[in-house]
Amino acid sequence: MAKQTLSERDLFRILTLRYSPPLAGWTARVPKEVVERFRFWFPYCHRSLPQLRRMVLKALSDPRTGKLLDADFHPPTDGALGEELARKLELKVALVIPSVADLDAIANERYLGLAAFHHFASQMGEKISLGVSGGFPVHTFLQQLTFQQITRWRFFALNGQEGGQPTGTTADILLGNLLAHHWQTLVAPDAPKLQVVTDPSQVSPDLLDWALVTVASPDDALKQKGVVADVLGYRLMRNGSLFAAQPLCPKVKAVPLSLLQRMVRQGKWVIALGDDVDALWATYQMHRSGGQFFNTLVTDDRCAIALLQRVDPLWRLADVPG
Repeated sequence: MAKQTLSERDLFRILTLRYSPPLAGWTARVPKEVVERFRFWFPYCHRSLPQLRRMVLKALSDPRTGKLLDADFHPPTDGALGEELARKLELKVALVIPSVADLDAIANERYLGLAAFHHFASQMGEKISLGVSGGFPVHTFLQQLTFQQITRWRFFALNGQEGGQPTGTTADILLGNLLAHHWQTLVAPDAPKLQVVTDPSQVSPDLLDWALVTVASPDDALKQKGVVADVLGYRLMRNGSLFAAQPLCPKVKAVPLSLLQRMVRQGKWVIALGDDVDALWATYQMHRSGGQFFNTLVTDDRCAIALLQRVDPLWRLADVPG
């Protein structure tokens, strides 16, 4: 092992473990807790403690580490697995990052948003109309945008709060945060006016070029009722049907899901972001009622493998080239 170069996947996982709270602030080069947690991670559980410690030391001294720890972080993607997932699900593109969900679920969602930003933002052009949902991956994507991008793009909230106490992070809240993030520049006398529509009822497929939609797992109370996915506040059952008792969260207003289907039929980009296999599978199953709801996917490798096995129970990871 000493003479082998660590894969990007191993390097990414080790650095995530080492520099995620609460271990990020520790001064020891290799805190004992890093190795202890590392050994319970399935891909590495067969290794001895000295082997794992050497792996961590190698990662920290790897010449690629500085770039990975840079503020402009680019999560690595598995091109072969992404191509296989896109082929099986008939998608335009599938981006697959290494999963760190077992270590830090929030960081894993953040990395989905970063991967989407680094891959798609440059392709979106100078002047586009972007529809967004709520959710942490979409929040992360929006926070990476330059001031030039947010002043040239048009933003549309695909869902929002319907009075009362907020029930979660919907698109209108994320767009409000985006404005607040740049408020000092935006209040200048010569500042350009942002084009932001926060009322979902004012959104139509013809107004949009792209859409970013978080596919989330619901809370435990809804899971007990058979709900496995939350898309724009709509609650989906395992087979992709809407939760009959209450299809849409009562405190959320949202565009109809058919809007996403129409965008896909028009060849526009609808990017789903999520790392829960049950939620993504239920959303994918909805294509039986009027067509696909997304044609691009950003997920992690654990979820990608599980999705492929649901599409084809005979599928094996060993079948993926490389």
